[in-house]
Amino acid sequence: MWTSLNGILLKKIQYSDNKYILKIFTEDKGLNSFYFKSPHKKNTKKSRNVNILNLSMPIIEFLCTDNDNDINIIKEINISLVYENIPHSFVKQSITMFMNELILETIKLQQNDEEIYTFIKNSLIILDNSKESLANFPLWFTVKFAMKLGFAPSKPENTNNKLFDLISGKFVKVDKINSITLEENLSEYLLNMIETDEYYLTEISKLQRKKMMIFMLDFFSFHADFDPNLKTLKILNEVFL
Repeated sequence: MWTSLNGILLKKIQYSDNKYILKIFTEDKGLNSFYFKSPHKKNTKKSRNVNILNLSMPIIEFLCTDNDNDINIIKEINISLVYENIPHSFVKQSITMFMNELILETIKLQQNDEEIYTFIKNSLIILDNSKESLANFPLWFTVKFAMKLGFAPSKPENTNNKLFDLISGKFVKVDKINSITLEENLSEYLLNMIETDEYYLTEISKLQRKKMMIFMLDFFSFHADFDPNLKTLKILNEVFL
């Protein structure tokens, strides 16, 4: 039995000339691995499939088997939304590489959540269409992604809570013993990002942005259990700092 799914391709593992294991975050079934065999013949269909696999986080639709007890086989892959700018921009491709690594490190098991899928998809569309400065986008995505995953950051309960605490995921009044807090001005920037959907509205310096990103990755590491030293962070630093 074949079924049609929508998804975002996150990773490909090529283990022979034309055979792949694809890791795809799907709209209906969360994160899953699929087997895909590209045709040997040199034709337009093969070229299209290979090109799709080489894109950065393509939004796709595909036809696959529907078996809950085994890895499913993909029969056909098509692009469902064509990026206009990401393939031609080193900066935007660098950001998608960071998003991709953060997602794979965080969502390691099958997690069926259409809201997370929609958020990631919409973020990619915003990134592709954006004509604003992208310096804040990775940090904004990290903050919003944490909120979608359900481990905050949450808004402060009152105006006296001005420091964001890594362990509790809340804004607190003072830097308590055995807590790790973000300094007050950076906590304010964080709150701005929590409250706005316009990533470019928060004005922040390069150094402050770097401090906040390191803090947020440590926050992810504590709540999602992964190594915060992402390889793609070095690329972002080179691009934006």
